[in-house]
Amino acid sequence: PFTDKSNTSGKYGAVSDILTDHIVSRLISAAVNNEFVAIISRSQLETVMKEQQLSASGLVNDASSVRLGQILGANEILAGSILQISVSPERTVSVQSEDETEVVLRTEEYTDDEGNTQEREIKGKVYFRYRKFTKTASVSISTSYSILDVETGKILLQETVEVKNPWSDTWARKISGDDRALSSSTKKLLEKPEPFPPSVNEMVLETLKNTGNEIVNKVSGYLLQ
Repeated sequence: PFTDKSNTSGKYGAVSDILTDHIVSRLISAAVNNEFVAIISRSQLETVMKEQQLSASGLVNDASSVRLGQILGANEILAGSILQISVSPERTVSVQSEDETEVVLRTEEYTDDEGNTQEREIKGKVYFRYRKFTKTASVSISTSYSILDVETGKILLQETVEVKNPWSDTWARKISGDDRALSSSTKKLLEKPEPFPPSVNEMVLETLKNTGNEIVNKVSGYLLQ
């Protein structure tokens, strides 16, 4: 089981339950789910905890975790804590930029050395000025976890993982100038509507799942040793 020690007061939902459920789901579907490994669901865990009057917060104590594992008949137990949820709110910065190119400004007639009338192009540079906007937002989650030997209480694996989930997008708006100077990439930015990031809760949920995936990969590697 995982406990929430992020001091976010449930602002982003039941984050510990979300993380625990995702880890259990991934472990069940992973290759580690074989005849030698049995995964206990969170609902089973909560039933035993209630019967034994164990609080979720008490699971951060190794002795409590070992006791719970013994009750469940497990050889090893995975326990952890969400330590911190950091949210960088939506922020927009902009810079002024410019495209330039050489084009035909006009044509004019002239007389060549043989007295013939010819036409030639007069070229020059044109410019297109625009403002490029970049909008960013991010969420990072720090989580610690350990695998405990139920019989000895020894910590078999202990790690802290930090998963970052950055989001960014760009667009542009015209200031002034000649459209002929537009590059194809700038034109695409000008055609884009202003983008908006996912909601904070959506970003937290995605980061929790990515955290769970990283923990499952590490735990799977350990269990398959």
